[in-house]
Amino acid sequence: MKNYLTLICSLVIIGAGTIQAEKDHIEGFILGGGIGGAFSTDRTTTEFLDYTGKNDWTPGLGLLPQIKIGFAPSDRFELILACRTVLFFGGSTARPLVYPFYGLGTTIHFVLIKWPVAVSALGGGCNLIGRTDDYKSNIGFGSFVGLGYEVFKHVSVNLDVGLLRPRLIYQIDRRDQAGDFNGYFNSYNTHNLIFSGLSLNYTFY
Repeated sequence: MKNYLTLICSLVIIGAGTIQAEKDHIEGFILGGGIGGAFSTDRTTTEFLDYTGKNDWTPGLGLLPQIKIGFAPSDRFELILACRTVLFFGGSTARPLVYPFYGLGTTIHFVLIKWPVAVSALGGGCNLIGRTDDYKSNIGFGSFVGLGYEVFKHVSVNLDVGLLRPRLIYQIDRRDQAGDFNGYFNSYNTHNLIFSGLSLNYTFY
């Protein structure tokens, strides 16, 4: 996992898959967005003092809204600033867990046999909304990779897979056997959300 996060940090990129159907049509300013569905699985690791515990992977469904803004210096390459959010519906929680993701990215366009395709890579920061809010820190890393196809001009269908790992840090009172306060210790809850999603996107260019 450390090697995986190192790869994310070294890339520092986020992709948005939009496919070129005709040459030179995507150069310049880019603005777009989309929404899709995702199949997800979530797992939490809890660490405090000498204890480490992991729950079972929890499968669920999700929504994947996203927006992007950027610039294409050529018809083969995009630089993107994007925000994606995964809404995870699963497990015992009555409300969804919300995983906002923000980052920078790139998309590369090429022709595979006879079909114009685009491959995206992404990396950036994320956090978690939907758990208790008495934490002192809530931030983590995430990444996406994607493949897209433009079915009509401006309209593309994208397949994305990704991992989001927000880490929540809680400050807990340390007390002795008599119940007297004896300082603080930190408890760490790391969420691992793995998902694959299919989305429909519209891009202005």
